[in-house]
Amino acid sequence: MASIAADFNNEGHVARIVARMQSPESIEYWHEIKMDCVSLSELGVSRDALDSEIWDFCQRLEIVLITINRNDDGPYSLEATIRAKNDLTCLPVLTLRNADRVLTSERYLDDVVESLFDKLLTLDERRGAGRLFLP
Repeated sequence: MASIAADFNNEGHVARIVARMQSPESIEYWHEIKMDCVSLSELGVSRDALDSEIWDFCQRLEIVLITINRNDDGPYSLEATIRAKNDLTCLPVLTLRNADRVLTSERYLDDVVESLFDKLLTLDERRGAGRLFLP
């Protein structure tokens, strides 16, 4: 069973998203995806870990990483790691297109939750996609 986790720089964003996913209006879908939301810190990942180490860790433990958009800023960046290591068995990284709006717009939050449920419900079909954007 896969899990979802926030990257270190968007834990509050993902907490808000998961709270909406577990709301009475969405709880049926939450139960359908059969996933936990886990914390990278609680799993022992250092905040100083390289993006490539975080990606490897998430792939090994079947964790869908939710990030804020990142740039390709070196050989150990998340984007460079996805390009180098992604294959058809790999879980995609999900990236929030507009993280600030998750915190300020209820409608945008609903759109993110809907998009996230769609991607998680069809996760095996999305393996190898590399990076997918929310919403």
